[in-house]
Amino acid sequence: RELRVMIFSLIGALVSLLWSVVIFIVTFFIFGVFFTDGALAYAVENGACLPGEGSSAATPDCANLGRYYSSLLGTMASLYWAVSGGEDWGNVMEPLYVLSGSTFNVYVAVFYGFITFSIFAM
Repeated sequence: RELRVMIFSLIGALVSLLWSVVIFIVTFFIFGVFFTDGALAYAVENGACLPGEGSSAATPDCANLGRYYSSLLGTMASLYWAVSGGEDWGNVMEPLYVLSGSTFNVYVAVFYGFITFSIFAM
């Protein structure tokens, strides 16, 4: 009887864990789409900056942008690394400064919001 109670308790906890993982994946997906779209739009505007083209003429900004934000899965992985401590979030955020030419960079502001939300949610 006690073993059955423990097993049902673990199963109930696993259901909650599963939903928490789903919420994190959806969050990483939503923010990943936003950052990947911005990075690819910047790459298209600056022809030498396209990811996957082995462009030797690419600037260091383009190289860092391609490292973290060249694909949706890569962006989601970068966001996970930033939140979990696998990569310093400042390093992941730094390439976003080139995406907006104005004084207020919406990508950096959204990244700060993502980090704050993710840390409070964990």
